[in-house]
Amino acid sequence: MDSDIAGRDLAPDHTGHSGHSGHSGHSGHTGPALPPVSTAATRLGLSLFVGGTAAIGAAYAGALSGAVSAGWAPWALALGVSANTVGLFVLGVARQRVRSRVVTLTLSVIGIVLAGAFGAALMLPASEGAAGALFGGLPVRLAIVFYSVGFAPLLVLPVVFGLTFERRSAEEREGTA
Repeated sequence: MDSDIAGRDLAPDHTGHSGHSGHSGHSGHTGPALPPVSTAATRLGLSLFVGGTAAIGAAYAGALSGAVSAGWAPWALALGVSANTVGLFVLGVARQRVRSRVVTLTLSVIGIVLAGAFGAALMLPASEGAAGALFGGLPVRLAIVFYSVGFAPLLVLPVVFGLTFERRSAEEREGTA
């Protein structure tokens, strides 16, 4: 029996609509039954999300505790935020049942760019002051994070998902999906 991410039954009922077991007084969803969510992608997304969240929590705990030398905390935070972000993207892709090498490659590159940008910003010398070098009108450390973490995915992700959606819509209209 197929189920959605919340464990509800997606098998068609006698009327041809997918029913949701466990809902009292609700006859079922009126749309067509959807194929099951990709289990491997969901596991990967949840693993990245939970692992990233644990790294973020450990970073905060290390930075806030006076007893622990927290030199590792910024790195744990950088990797945790990167893993957490990509994990959420992967969960979204799994939920939409997208199977595309382009999307997989894009999310992999975004994960590497996020981790690399945070790492590069952390490796810069801490002596950057008000008279420090500027890149794109911003201090170098801020420019690396802003352009790599904020701006690049903002441009790339909508294009990739838009192209994927267009191709999937065309396949569904032709009945090849």
